[in-house]
Amino acid sequence: MSKDLLVTMYCTNPKHLFDQYMQQLKTAGIDIYVERVTSFPNENSGGTAAWKVESFRRRALMFRDYEKIVYTCAWDMLFYGTKAEVMAKIPDDGVILGAERNCYPDADLAPKFKGDTPWRFVNGGPMAGSPQAILDWLDAFEHHPLYRPQEIDQRILNWMRAEDSPLTPLDDCTELFYCLAAEQGDLDFERGLPVNKLCGTHPNFLHFNGRSPVEPVMELYERSLR
Repeated sequence: MSKDLLVTMYCTNPKHLFDQYMQQLKTAGIDIYVERVTSFPNENSGGTAAWKVESFRRRALMFRDYEKIVYTCAWDMLFYGTKAEVMAKIPDDGVILGAERNCYPDADLAPKFKGDTPWRFVNGGPMAGSPQAILDWLDAFEHHPLYRPQEIDQRILNWMRAEDSPLTPLDDCTELFYCLAAEQGDLDFERGLPVNKLCGTHPNFLHFNGRSPVEPVMELYERSLR
């Protein structure tokens, strides 16, 4: 029997926001699969492209009975909203990738990027789509001329984005994912729910990018409930 939504992630160390994130997803009635790993290549930079392809493909095949799958990080995430909202924001055909303000790791490429919002660059973590769309995307990514198996996946994705590749469909208005790298004060909360003040969108997944401070975001959240 087909299932609706799964959020999956790999995790080396369940710390920081992990427990809170898990509870938020469970409260929303969203199925979760955590792939526990001891380590992965280039851990400080998010792993190699080949490692990511293998991990994402394995999980897409494992969970082909789901309508939609969301891949996220594990210990620097928070979730707000409902399962129905997430389902409605994930394309039925194709995938959506998380976007950020920061052109990492090749900042010199930034002038080549086009876009109507500051979220013009690819974040290597969040991704969503149907299992088949994800598998098709992984096949195309792996066979793209710019693909390098041992390179950081985010670097390759930004190379592709700089060339306007159709393999980099960004959530550039932060409908679903909000990455806080290089945050400029556009994130706020309305009655406990995140809002991007610049785009007028209500993202469901907040990605703190490992280093972004959590306290100011929680202060905004608490203030919105008063």
